[in-house]
Amino acid sequence: MNEYDIYRKCKRELLIEDIKAKAIEMEIDIEDIDIDSVADRAERAIDNNDYLWESYWRDIEYALEES
Repeated sequence: MNEYDIYRKCKRELLIEDIKAKAIEMEIDIEDIDIDSVADRAERAIDNNDYLWESYWRDIEYALEES
């Protein structure tokens, strides 16, 4: 397993933990959902979220300008 695969695996595990925490907050029984399916949908939505990526690059620009 290379570094990128390890990164993706860790990122996926963190996303699943976030989904579980949000489900508990929303009073959804995680036993009633297919967590991998939810994670797949969430990953696709996040990857295609233009506002998120605009904010991401703007924050990098800000950090560079401040250094």
